[in-house]
Amino acid sequence: MLLSSCLCYADNRHSLNLRITYDFAYKQCYGRATLTDRLSLDILDDQSVCFSLKNRRQNQITDSLADLGFRDYEDYSAEKKKQGVYGNSVTWQVLKNFPERGRQTVTWYTLKNFKVEELSSVINWTLLEGDTVVAGYECQKAETTFKGRKWTAWYTLDIPLDNGPWKLGGLPGLILLAKESEGIFRFECIGIEPGKAGPVSLPKKSFENCSSKELNALMKLSYEDDATFSGKMLGCQCVAYDKNGRRIDSSKNHAALLEKKE
Repeated sequence: MLLSSCLCYADNRHSLNLRITYDFAYKQCYGRATLTDRLSLDILDDQSVCFSLKNRRQNQITDSLADLGFRDYEDYSAEKKKQGVYGNSVTWQVLKNFPERGRQTVTWYTLKNFKVEELSSVINWTLLEGDTVVAGYECQKAETTFKGRKWTAWYTLDIPLDNGPWKLGGLPGLILLAKESEGIFRFECIGIEPGKAGPVSLPKKSFENCSSKELNALMKLSYEDDATFSGKMLGCQCVAYDKNGRRIDSSKNHAALLEKKE
């Protein structure tokens, strides 16, 4: 009943307020180990933001220590370990109907902060026979091909919201489970909390504006050749060595991107 009340619009500001939590499994390169993170989809009325809580906390720690004058990477790492947020995390976020209805903003945090503003995604789904239960909700099945990847999604009519993790959406109910056909990416809802969504906004950082194509090219370079990517960001030449002092050969790395093609 609490969730149902949150889906009913009223006159007060932010009458719809939901936080949907997903377990996200992904790879950065083909043939590499699967990584995991926990994503939040915060929905406030018709706007939403999908992001990693872990990464957001990592950035807060880095920014706060930098404001105090700390510059040593080891200081940042030690504090992140202390707070239990050290290690890999998803560094992109997707803001839907932001900065305005019909548009979306994608950000990527790395050695520099990048931002893409684009039209909202239009995804053509095929509704299929089949049902399952995800996070306690009865779900229906659908399939699509989007940005070069084939997705199977499970959505619930119990929450009639056109939304889902990452850029996914366009179904008559909230997407609670989505997986792509190569087994590289999987989003699975593990909980829904009314009233827990935070603001849908960008942090007070400087961003470099770029196109979706340019952003994907940068992500690809960072996954396949981190040394070259770091040199490009820092304006210098960087070389990576393994623990035995041998130069790392990244020529065989093959990045796995959510957007396989434009």
